[in-house]
Amino acid sequence: MIVCKQCGNQNAEDDDFCGSCGGFLEFTGERIEEPAAPPPPTEEVIDLRPGLIERVKDAVGIGEHDERSGAPQGGVTYQQ
Repeated sequence: MIVCKQCGNQNAEDDDFCGSCGGFLEFTGERIEEPAAPPPPTEEVIDLRPGLIERVKDAVGIGEHDERSGAPQGGVTYQQ
């Protein structure tokens, strides 16, 4: 990209004259390297599987969820 020093217009690399003020870019222009595109974001993988401690607690019946009903243990269950 070539930026015209007289008017600040951004011109293409192959332009000889400024598209805004008509200045001769050989004298009035300054070559600016366009910034590189940022790298694409990487996907973060989150492991939602229960860890060893949670699996042992569930196996012996002291885990957070009752495997049969899916409800939290120790809480109050309301029925309508």
